[in-house]
Amino acid sequence: MERLRSIRKFAYLTAGGILVLGSSPHVFPEAIIKKEGNKAPDVSPPRELENHVRKIAASMNVTNPDRIRVFITSGFSSVCGGTTLLPGGAVLGLPRSVLFRSDKDIVESGITMHGAPVDWTTEEGKVLRETLLPSTRQTNFSIAHELSHIKHHDSFYPITLASVFLIVGYHAAISLPKYLPPSFIRVEHAVLAVVSLLGYAVVSRSVRWWLEYRADSTAGRCNRSYALGGVELMKKRKRIEDLFRVPKKRVSYENFVSSYFKSHPPYSERLERLEQLSHTSSGDDSDT
Repeated sequence: MERLRSIRKFAYLTAGGILVLGSSPHVFPEAIIKKEGNKAPDVSPPRELENHVRKIAASMNVTNPDRIRVFITSGFSSVCGGTTLLPGGAVLGLPRSVLFRSDKDIVESGITMHGAPVDWTTEEGKVLRETLLPSTRQTNFSIAHELSHIKHHDSFYPITLASVFLIVGYHAAISLPKYLPPSFIRVEHAVLAVVSLLGYAVVSRSVRWWLEYRADSTAGRCNRSYALGGVELMKKRKRIEDLFRVPKKRVSYENFVSSYFKSHPPYSERLERLEQLSHTSSGDDSDT
């Protein structure tokens, strides 16, 4: 009995530790900005961009939009974290490309690929240059997508899921022996561990993909122009992905696992959903 209480205490403390450690960057979102590789050095968002983000946030009924801090990321993707319900607020990072207004801006930006300067005269460089110049509606979609994550507190879902799975796994390990034959008891815990890990991986991926689909849908329903901006963005992302993808001669186990458990759905699936949404969303479709 004493051993059982110790195991239960350990399980609950571990679950609580996961919840606290996982949530801390979102309770103190400054840590997300300071994380290596997130913030572009010496680049600050213009005041009009910050005001534009808060304007879209207000139109989406995001609580306390004035608590959202905007920064420019060092990569090609957006990022967000935190919650506007807490004093620490939320952070929203937009890629440096939102500041580009011409080919000259792109060429002079100092962008590197794999640590080396980009040769803009090559086929890859030309494609990259074309995809890095965003339209207004594409930028609006990216902003609204991240604001959807903030509005629905999506950052806390994966963290909570991990803690819940640990507690459920503990209770399953305690309860299942009562219903299993004696011959199976010796391997029960090993089998349960494997099933629990696989179950967590599958459910976690499903939740993460659902959150991305919901953020796309929320952004696209703000205005038809936003949905069309999402279509533009997915086409560009898919074009870059296709261009720089290493050809695979065969489908390996590693390739299947890495693609199946990606944190984001395939661009092709998101594109298809956004194209359908663009036909049903209301509002102006102009690029303003």
